[in-house]
This record gives sequence, C-alpha cells and structure tokens, in this order.
Amino acid sequence: VLMAITLCHSKAQTNLTASDISAKAGETVTMSVMATGAFDAFSFVVKSPEGIKLSKVQRGALIKAQNDDEEYIYSYANAVREDGTRYVQCYSASAIATTEPGEVSKLVFDIDPTVTAGKYDIELLETECALEGNTVSTYTTYTATITVDDATGIDNIGTSWTPEGKIAIYNAAGKMVKQV
Repeated sequence: VLMAITLCHSKAQTNLTASDISAKAGETVTMSVMATGAFDAFSFVVKSPEGIKLSKVQRGALIKAQNDDEEYIYSYANAVREDGTRYVQCYSASAIATTEPGEVSKLVFDIDPTVTAGKYDIELLETECALEGNTVSTYTTYTATITVDDATGIDNIGTSWTPEGKIAIYNAAGKMVKQV
C-alpha cells in the first residue's frame, strides 16, 4: 500500500498558466498566473513585448495564507533582470504545500498609448513548480496573450482605417458614423 501511495504521489503534476486578457492602448490591466495543483515552491520569468510594461507583480490569493503568528506561510519576491525580464520566486520555508489549484500571482501591465491594435505574447519562461524538493511541473514555457483593441477614449466606439487612408468611426451597433 505504501508503495502505491508513493507512486501516485510521484505522478503529481503542477504547472503555471496565465490568463489571456484584453486591453486598450493607454490602459493598465492585470493578468492572473495560476497553479494547476499542489506545490510548496515555484518560480518563473516574465517577458513582455515593447510597449507593454510589467509595472507590478503581486502575490495571488492562493499564497496569501498566514500562520498563527499572522506571518505569510509563503515567501514571495520578484526582481527585474538586466535583460528587462522579471524573475518571480515563491517558496514555503516550512515546506507547507498548497493542495489545490488557484491564483499565485497577479501581473500588472501598463499598455503604452502608442501600442497598435493586435495580439501580444506574454511569456512565462523558466517556469518550475516543486513539491517536497521534486520538480512537479511538466513544461518550462507558457505563453499568454494580451489583445490590444483599438482605443478611442470613448466606450462602445470603434475605429479603423479606410482604404482611402481615413479613419472610420463606428458606433456601438457597428454602423460607421463618420470618416476623418
């Protein structure tokens, strides 16, 4: 029986994923990083494209647990690397594992006002989840997307370029209301 428990436990897998989100140029948005299972430590590196700046990294709800002395069970830190990427690390000094999936980090991005509409990759690199000193993650890279929509500064109004090189302005119903 002990051997069966050990075999089942050794097959545990936990990975880090991130949510795809939408934004408009000039906005600040938050992307959640989720763990899919049990861990007592994790780390990853965030790489964002030009014009999309990672301005803040915050502890996610899953790792806000505190002990009886009201101290965090998980140590959590991040630092900017020389290449502009951000390294994030979390571990439990007392090896207390979380046993369920959930949000482990919040990544806050500032979208430059000059960023054009399109899809932009946010890469989680060097991802690793560990449990009792063993790596339990099955991949090291995960890519999420920030979709930047056309921004007009007015809710429910859209814009696009016409073939003549003019800007077409559309109302919430999708009807063109003006060309400039």
